[in-house]
Amino acid sequence: MFTVEYRSQVRDALIEKARTDPLIESAAAVGGSAEGDGDRWSDLDLTFGVAGSARDEVLADWTADMRLRFDAVTLFDLPVLSSIYRVFLLPGFIAGGPFLHTYDRLRRPGA
Repeated sequence: MFTVEYRSQVRDALIEKARTDPLIESAAAVGGSAEGDGDRWSDLDLTFGVAGSARDEVLADWTADMRLRFDAVTLFDLPVLSSIYRVFLLPGFIAGGPFLHTYDRLRRPGA
């Protein structure tokens, strides 16, 4: 059964994984999660900038971790240029993301 608390736990775990993954060079919360936890219908929209050509390696690692830790199933992938948006179905809700970019695709304004 889905709860907002469970979604927050998954989000926090993914953010912590990004902090410790040396191939993740930048991160952003987008969508409803950009301003907190969103409402009860919000999914997880997390975007990560990936070092160099490591996108596929990171995607494979994160997918395996999502399956192991959260019993997630890949719903679909949406490739856009050098980026890929993988959507997972978790018990009780859909988690949008991670959206992985090669590093040159996600930069802060003015950088």
